[in-house]
Amino acid sequence: MRLLNVTTLEVQEFYGANTPQYAILSHTWGNEEITLPEIEAISKRLREQQKQSMALHKAGYAKILSVCKQAARDGLQYVWVDTCCIDKTSGPEISEAINSMFAWYQQAMVCYVYMEDVLYQDYKQGYRTWEHDFVRSRWFTRGWTLQELLAPERLVFFSREWERLGTKSELSKLLEKTTKIDEQVLLDPRFLSRTCISQRMSWAANRKTTRPEDTAYSLMGIFSVNMPPLYGEGAENAFVRLQEAILNTSDDHTIFAWGLLKQDTSALAIHYDKLEELDYDEMIGMTGILAKSPSDFTGVGRVVPATSTLSEDAAYKMTNKGLKIKLKLVPTNFGHLTTQKFYLGVLNCQSSEEQPPSRLGMLLTETETPNVLFRTRTRMYSWVSGAAVAAATARTVYICQNSPARLPKADRAEEVVWIKARDLASPGYEIIDIQAKRARWNREFSTLRIAGIADKVFYQLAVITFFNKHTKRGFSIRVLDSGNASPCFVDLSQSKAFGEGRVDLDEKALIAEAKRMWRNPGKVTLAEPAARGNPVDRQTVVEDMANPELYGTEKQPGWHSRATDDGWEAAKDGQFSDHVTFTEVWEKEYQRTVEAKVARKGEVIVLDISSTLWQAATVEEMPEKVEKPFEGAGE
Repeated sequence: MRLLNVTTLEVQEFYGANTPQYAILSHTWGNEEITLPEIEAISKRLREQQKQSMALHKAGYAKILSVCKQAARDGLQYVWVDTCCIDKTSGPEISEAINSMFAWYQQAMVCYVYMEDVLYQDYKQGYRTWEHDFVRSRWFTRGWTLQELLAPERLVFFSREWERLGTKSELSKLLEKTTKIDEQVLLDPRFLSRTCISQRMSWAANRKTTRPEDTAYSLMGIFSVNMPPLYGEGAENAFVRLQEAILNTSDDHTIFAWGLLKQDTSALAIHYDKLEELDYDEMIGMTGILAKSPSDFTGVGRVVPATSTLSEDAAYKMTNKGLKIKLKLVPTNFGHLTTQKFYLGVLNCQSSEEQPPSRLGMLLTETETPNVLFRTRTRMYSWVSGAAVAAATARTVYICQNSPARLPKADRAEEVVWIKARDLASPGYEIIDIQAKRARWNREFSTLRIAGIADKVFYQLAVITFFNKHTKRGFSIRVLDSGNASPCFVDLSQSKAFGEGRVDLDEKALIAEAKRMWRNPGKVTLAEPAARGNPVDRQTVVEDMANPELYGTEKQPGWHSRATDDGWEAAKDGQFSDHVTFTEVWEKEYQRTVEAKVARKGEVIVLDISSTLWQAATVEEMPEKVEKPFEGAGE
């Protein structure tokens, strides 16, 4: 290890037990830092009393002089500064320094933190203090400074003018609030090793480094692992290597407790058995079992190891097939929408706040290779209840780190309906009921995933009911489909409970009516496609519509309609209604017309709903020309 003599500025090498006591500098690099060759040249010129080197005019030289003066005042003869105590032209020396740096900071008698962007003198008067700059300092955003905060037992902060701001102990509350690191960890480095992996990773989630790979290398000391730095491998590869090194020394499942959270987990404690929450739409792509960067651990600071471990074997190891691990697997409730099988792999993790504690589950998907699964990224965490964990079975599986070669081939087992109803939101209409075969409603994206019928048969895909709890008004929309790329249709219905349009609707009665409509979809008129020579005269036939709940059963055996065999299509003969009009009462009586259109766009059915509201004198007497105070912005 090289140390800088505070008197002569001479760089000297020491080994093992011969290393003297020293101070160490923590800082953020500027544009004019002093390198090892420059400090050696300065030292030589000072010894020979020759002409001063140009390096003496660099800002970094003034920093080094200040560090040396402070160390001398503290009775220390040597200091270590990363900019000028490492030969950056030597690969082996860089590797040694990176692997030893945490220990060097730990063994220093004192660490001086120089905060160049904290101006002490500016806040001598007025209500503001240097703390306003302190908590916003660039020092808290850099990757390497995290270990420089945690490793030394004695750490002193200085402003740009080298005014003493306080020690780590004196500023512990402010540091805890700024870094989200527990005060006991800041004050006693021994608590660091007792802190779970996910919490330590979360501290680094928003920190940056100049070289991408240093994002991982700067964390080695925090996790007590060593690995050779390979600059050029990329940030993701370096971070995966770091996690693999951690796996070899720990059985802490919180290393898998990463996701895409940008907020605290306590606000997203979602249980998998809430039907609308763990949604098929939340799945946003396959990924490896290990995270790609510390930022994936954003917001997981309150995920902790479970207080009681599962009875299953907690040991795991990385193999050429992926992570070999024994987990309890809970089947998810949207696996029926596709031939792929999905599970929540139960981890020995829980929330530090949730009572009673539930286990964290990571979403896994089977591949064609037996017992080989891959992880799927989701937008929110899934917590598995104790009862579900107890009922689950354990399996030894392999979870891929790289993308699996073969995924199970999913058949066309679902329909996706995108509901666009922007102008209905303002008047307060909400979806209160969806009658469909195993529907999944995603509120964020307004998408409805429904188990459909793969064959080309005309069937009632869904009955969607809207209701306004303020005006006690509602309506239902039926989506009619013929499968694959064939046309689909929409049918709006007004509840029979309206009477003359003045009777308030009962929400439960409206849902009951939608259920009756779902159970008895009725008939559909099929028409022969128009011929070129005679587009008007074409045959029609009436057939029963299929109900997806009964299709293929004894009550409604599988059959292929004429649409499949002969290319027939549904006839628009007034049987389907694309609009409905009813009365609303706010301060006055208004008439509202809701219109809908539906069309296939790629693999998605787009249901576009718009509405128009106008004032009417009476319900019975509609004016020929009406003035529309506002109109919906339906596309």
